Amino acid sequence: MDGIYNRHCHHIDWKLEPNMDLFGVNCSVDIIKEYKPDLMLIHLATLDHTRHNYGLFNDEVNKALKMNDEWLGDIIQATKDAGIYEDTNFIILGDHGHLRVDKVINPNVLLKSNGFITVENGEVKNFDAYVNSSGISAQIIVNNLDRLTSLYSFWTQY
Repeated sequence: MDGIYNRHCHHIDWKLEPNMDLFGVNCSVDIIKEYKPDLMLIHLATLDHTRHNYGLFNDEVNKALKMNDEWLGDIIQATKDAGIYEDTNFIILGDHGHLRVDKVINPNVLLKSNGFITVENGEVKNFDAYVNSSGISAQIIVNNLDRLTSLYSFWTQY
């Protein structure tokens, strides 16, 4: 695998897409041709990264979709070149969808303005309640159970 890595490591740049995907696809193509693996999994992140940065539908997303199409074509061609296309199943999945977002709220700003969070020099120093974002959901961490009733009253107004 050192040879395959060395042929494509110039694409590696942890801060830029599509470089990591270029590295992954090029390595995958070589692995298919040279080793004919029984199972190969590859994760392409450019489309997801692009949608997070630019939204759901725009020219940047269209470019990312075209790149994904080309990369899939490269991988399919590699199976043909390796003589394993007829015995290959392709399963294409997405890790999640994207929803259109028209409004964003930051619950911790509301908690801070209502005395549940103490901030000093831009850092949280103490909290009675704190919201930890987790994608499209969140967890409310309650650090002071004595304030649970007032926290409940606070949230029900929203």
